[in-house]
Amino acid sequence: MTATKSGRWPLPVTAAYAGLTPQAATGLIGVCLYGLSAAVTVTSLAIWAYLAVPAAITGLTVWFMVRYTRRERWVRWGAVALQVAEAAVRLVVWSIDPGFDGDWRPALSLLVPAAIAGLLLMPAAARWFDR
Repeated sequence: MTATKSGRWPLPVTAAYAGLTPQAATGLIGVCLYGLSAAVTVTSLAIWAYLAVPAAITGLTVWFMVRYTRRERWVRWGAVALQVAEAAVRLVVWSIDPGFDGDWRPALSLLVPAAIAGLLLMPAAARWFDR
């Protein structure tokens, strides 16, 4: 998994991929469960619109993971942009949600995308993705 034709992945690249893996897995589980509950209730189209954003983010995360070994510059920048967008979407949703009370758990959901983006912005990752 971490070995390619040109050798092993640098540590920041490996750590970022290791962060993307559970993020994609939990995203898939969440989208499936939320989609199932939306299909059962079928109360309005707003539920499906609310499901579209996490589904798109999860789909793009998996798509970037599949293309990770191509070592192309756009894959790195796309993954960084996706992580920044995910953090921004979470901040917007939490600012709109009236039930948000400043609990510490949302901070963990912001920390993972920020850490992945930071790892992909490191010089070792830049060299590896730049071929």
